[in-house]
Amino acid sequence: MARSVGGTPYTHAVPDRLSTITEALARVATANLALRRCLEENQTLLDEAADLLDSGTGLAVVLLRLPVLELESASNDAVTELFHARKYLRKVVVRAAVDDGMPVQQLATLLEISPSLIASYVLEQPLGT
Repeated sequence: MARSVGGTPYTHAVPDRLSTITEALARVATANLALRRCLEENQTLLDEAADLLDSGTGLAVVLLRLPVLELESASNDAVTELFHARKYLRKVVVRAAVDDGMPVQQLATLLEISPSLIASYVLEQPLGT
């Protein structure tokens, strides 16, 4: 059955909505864990830097000794992946909620996103990341 969002009809197959949502949740969980590991590594690095500086080690030596750039790059990648995973989850949830008959305005209020963004997610074919 074709539905309409913002007056535009749409149809898309939802072969197994539950598995799609579960996969999206797993993607967010994996990204959360990766970011948590990066944050823990960063905390360890900060603690080590503070200990070195407190012991009188010069800043130049601390900067050369610790893998600042590598951890920063890993953290940036983890944040980016979490952002994309959450965006994908939002799209999956929006599509499923609209397919289940949830009013767009109610969904917009609940998720604090615009009705036009909801429409763009629903009309996007195929579902992108």
